[in-house]
Amino acid sequence: RGFVIMSGSTGSGKTTSIAAMLDHVNRNFHRKIVTIEDPIEYVYTPKKSIVVQIEIGEDGIPNEDVALRNLVRMDPDAGLAGEMRDRQSLEAALKTAQAGHLIFGTLHCEGVGQAFDRVLAYYDTIEQQRILGTLADNLAAIINQRLLPCIKPGIDVVPAYEIFRPNQLTRRYIRERRYTEAVAEMEKQAMKEIGCVTYVDSLHRLVTEEWIDYHTALEHSGDQAEKLKARLKGIDMK
Repeated sequence: RGFVIMSGSTGSGKTTSIAAMLDHVNRNFHRKIVTIEDPIEYVYTPKKSIVVQIEIGEDGIPNEDVALRNLVRMDPDAGLAGEMRDRQSLEAALKTAQAGHLIFGTLHCEGVGQAFDRVLAYYDTIEQQRILGTLADNLAAIINQRLLPCIKPGIDVVPAYEIFRPNQLTRRYIRERRYTEAVAEMEKQAMKEIGCVTYVDSLHRLVTEEWIDYHTALEHSGDQAEKLKARLKGIDMK
């Protein structure tokens, strides 16, 4: 259960990754899946799950507001709320998560930390504390993804990603507006044990498993270049 934010730039494969995760639910569990799309990009074949795909502009759904109201009313076990363009779409997704369901939404931003900034930008100062509390209680994960050129034959690109999964401490940090500290906790082994992956972790794996070359990894490592170099030399810099 909970709210999963999939973030990244345009063309970073956000929709494809969410489709793969929802289809995993579809293939393995008896659930009700509802998606809101504009337009529908991936058509699911119902397997173990019931799948309802709502396309904005079709089937009596004139706009995103109506689609989001339908999403909440249909009470899905898992769903896609689409792009979080404003506070209304964000809060509809959070309302579904609060009801005990798994809900995905996308944000255009780079990095886990920027996802928090993007969410807060939808609210004035007074309301920001409220939404941080709601997010702290209901966030399941933030995933940020980028597509990098792949060196394996027949594969054009491969995803590099970071995954933030909150624990009790980082939920408190989020609630207290200390989300920069929450993100920094991803470096710790205890966080990695619950599924957190830093961008350096991902780049390191892609290089060592020969999905991307060393220079591509460094080019896309930003201010983490020295840490990545050290990791690739077998030195784990904290």
